[in-house]
Amino acid sequence: MDSIRLFEAKRFLQHRLEILNTDARRAFEPIPGLQAAPIPVLLHIFSTVELLSGLWAGWHDKARKPSSDTRTPLRRTSDFLETYLCYPQKQNQVALSLWKNGLTREIGKPILRNENFEYEWKLCRSTEKHWTIEAVGEERFVLYVGVEDLISDLKEGLFGPSGLFEDLRIDHRVQTNWQTAILEIQQQGFRFEA
Repeated sequence: MDSIRLFEAKRFLQHRLEILNTDARRAFEPIPGLQAAPIPVLLHIFSTVELLSGLWAGWHDKARKPSSDTRTPLRRTSDFLETYLCYPQKQNQVALSLWKNGLTREIGKPILRNENFEYEWKLCRSTEKHWTIEAVGEERFVLYVGVEDLISDLKEGLFGPSGLFEDLRIDHRVQTNWQTAILEIQQQGFRFEA
């Protein structure tokens, strides 16, 4: 990747983080008579992570993914979280399923259920329990999500020594994937400015 494209990628990643930090700060600003509003910023964080996972993998639209990549978009995003944020797959799958199946359908407290268990999440500004699952009853579990913790971990996952930006700098496969995904986005009629 040439230095101009690398600079554009870095600027894009930094800008995404700035926006997420601003959203998080606003979500938790004390306003008399109003509660904190972490759900919109969480939607934005997960949308950003999904976008980044597509850039990393080289595809967004599952109809356009390489036949050698058997992952679903959810699994691709979970793999991105595992690779760059060092988050465990189970928590990733629960969080992403709550986001996809709960938040995108209705704003409120999403619950993920099947015949054997029930998951929900507890959102807060920051918590020592961030990205941990705790049993809160028989077959009932809570995933703790610290919004600022998630953004901080994402920053490290993007710009840390083993982060996405370092991979963009040195790994030809990641560079090619990034460029392929941008082209796919543009071919679908969207403007992508890195």
